[in-house]
Amino acid sequence: MDKSYHVGVEGMKEHITAVRQTYPDLKMTIIRQYSDGDYIISEFIAEGTHKGKWLGMKPTGKKLTFTGVDVDKVIDGKIVEHSGAMNTFETLFEEEIIKPA
Repeated sequence: MDKSYHVGVEGMKEHITAVRQTYPDLKMTIIRQYSDGDYIISEFIAEGTHKGKWLGMKPTGKKLTFTGVDVDKVIDGKIVEHSGAMNTFETLFEEEIIKPA
């Protein structure tokens, strides 16, 4: 069965909803921010308790910590483009939630 993914505002709403269901106590702390023209680069730490199923992984109840970077284009005070990466594999390996193939 194919799963479709929305983009734009609807895609972001789906993503945020899924993250909050997986980590209901999620806390994100920005460590550093840089700006270059219309772009804001944010380095962050995200912490939350794994309480929801995500990508086939059953909830573990473990408090997990991830690091990441977001790159946002901001025009007139609104984010008009977003991209980023979070180091999920390192944490999931360390906590033995996933194992190497």
